[in-house]
Amino acid sequence: MSDLDPNRDSSGNLNHAGNNRLSSSQRIAILTVAFLGWFFGGVQIGITGVAMRDAPIELMSRTGELDLAEYQRLNSLNNDRAELTDAESSQLREWNSAAGSWFGWYQCAFLFGAAAGGFVFGRLGDRLGRTKTLALSIFCFSALTGVSYFVTSPTQLLVLRFLACLGIGGAWPNGVALVSEAWSNAARPVVSSAIGMAGNLGIFAMFTAAKFYEVTPDQWRWVMIVGGAPVVLGIITWFAIPESPAWLKLAREQSQGTTTSPVPAVTGEKGFAATVFIGIALATIPLAGGWGSA
Repeated sequence: MSDLDPNRDSSGNLNHAGNNRLSSSQRIAILTVAFLGWFFGGVQIGITGVAMRDAPIELMSRTGELDLAEYQRLNSLNNDRAELTDAESSQLREWNSAAGSWFGWYQCAFLFGAAAGGFVFGRLGDRLGRTKTLALSIFCFSALTGVSYFVTSPTQLLVLRFLACLGIGGAWPNGVALVSEAWSNAARPVVSSAIGMAGNLGIFAMFTAAKFYEVTPDQWRWVMIVGGAPVVLGIITWFAIPESPAWLKLAREQSQGTTTSPVPAVTGEKGFAATVFIGIALATIPLAGGWGSA
């Protein structure tokens, strides 16, 4: 018997949470969409670093806050270490400062949007189901990123990035929950780590694509098309991927009044409150360091 037999727990017993009602192909399909969902979530994270420095420069030129041709001329001279007049240096610093400020706002839109999305879509996943909410999360971040192709001002992009990042925050908890409930206790660490790896692969893929297809103030919108492509995955997930039997069982019991919310079991006096909050505190350290330095 394989250690990763999805029908059995770590002791070799049949898993009674309901996941033994899924076929092997259904479990693989669940793992695949969860992996791809978070892979494209990683692509979205990469978009922030790849395109959000150049996008505001072009968008400010559309709103009359910046002369794009003059900016590119001054920036080229500066990169070539040519001597600029005091007025030119001052103008270039002003424009770069404004663009940098927008980049900071886009970082905030990602961080706060993803945090809010984790809460909103996490609760929705308990009510609507893991699969449907994962599909909505993927559809949210991809569709709104695709729409961002058409923005004409930095503010429009900021609003759409915040809304898109709600979906990024929702993809992670629902993808992990769906996979954890579809696979056995023995397989859970392996499949969960695979999903975690997917996000890093997505970030790597986005930055690699930007190495071969240059992102500049003149051509950054192609990134939004790439980010919008997974809308197809969201539709497939909604219609073709089965729901977690464990969630279906819990939803049925709650509708019959035979069970209550599992939250107190995690945060209650006899639960794992200390472990949960220690984990949150430890996770905050690399996030604060990594994104703070960005």
